Amino acid sequence: VNVFTKSYQSFNRTLLKFFITLVACTDTQVVLNQILPGLGQLIETYDSSHQNNRDPNVLLVFSKVLEKIKNTQYNYVVSIWNYLCLFTLNMIKNDYMSFPEHRMNFFILLKSLISNSFISFFQAQDSNFNKDVIDAITWAIRHNQPLMYETGLETLLILVQNINTIRIVNG
Repeated sequence: VNVFTKSYQSFNRTLLKFFITLVACTDTQVVLNQILPGLGQLIETYDSSHQNNRDPNVLLVFSKVLEKIKNTQYNYVVSIWNYLCLFTLNMIKNDYMSFPEHRMNFFILLKSLISNSFISFFQAQDSNFNKDVIDAITWAIRHNQPLMYETGLETLLILVQNINTIRIVNG
């Protein structure tokens, strides 16, 4: 890897961390109307990049966006699932060691989807959706790294609580 590539990756990582901070410190309406539409390009870039070139901080950017906008923007939730989560899931599902940053950030993003966009998230179903979500949570719980299995357990708890809430509301 040459100096230019390393410099580009470093710049890209810094820019993504800036976006995380920007989203956290910005009004929800500004995030929805001005920042989020521009972040669609991040999804496309992540989707079209080779797995070794995907920056795991992209997952954190969208996790922070979901925390900020809570329960809105169904179309973005579908794109996040289809182009960030499924592609990352394909990268990490074969073992517990490859792509450790992507793995952790994926579990954080999955937790954020279930916590902050539960209704929209479960409207995004395809034929493997429920299996993929439960498999991902299970993989997180089976991890030997405490932060990953704790995130998996927290995600499972939030999932069960959200399902219970829906069952109570729907009677």
